[in-house]
Amino acid sequence: MPKTCPTCNGSRKVLRHASRAWWQLVLLRPSTVDELCGQCGGIGVVKGSPEEELEFDRQRQHHLEEQRRKAAAERPAMSRKTASAPLPSNSEQEKRVSGVCDICNRPTATSSGASVFKNQDMKRATERGFNGLAIGPNARMLAFVGIATDETIGQWKRKVMLDTTDWLLCPECQKEIRKYT
Repeated sequence: MPKTCPTCNGSRKVLRHASRAWWQLVLLRPSTVDELCGQCGGIGVVKGSPEEELEFDRQRQHHLEEQRRKAAAERPAMSRKTASAPLPSNSEQEKRVSGVCDICNRPTATSSGASVFKNQDMKRATERGFNGLAIGPNARMLAFVGIATDETIGQWKRKVMLDTTDWLLCPECQKEIRKYT
């Protein structure tokens, strides 16, 4: 079993007296310096005798086995019904999309009314005047920072036109974009 280092008493450091030159005395340099303990290597413990180490390893193994048994006893046995439950099909997984809204960055999921908006529809709405930067937190942030809106709207429109993926939209952003489709 590891023992507390007798040299540093577990503090991991020892004081060493340093001889100082006259200019170090003037600068008030300390006469003692903290160093890592040489016997324990700065970890605060040293190995015991081989017999003590073997006993410590046996105790540790016994403790680990005991914890595994307790964990196995607390874990409920898996019934046949739950073990053989079918995984959802790909179409069911596609229906349950979740993430953040691609316009306002709000957490959203299709189960809460969000929907995937086709890329072509987003481009059409943007051509008809839809501005994703004027919705929700984006508008407040741009007003607070004071960024030139004409420049940022142009950048946003270019981003939409170059994008090739579909958009996940929360219910609030869907209401806004439907005005332009």
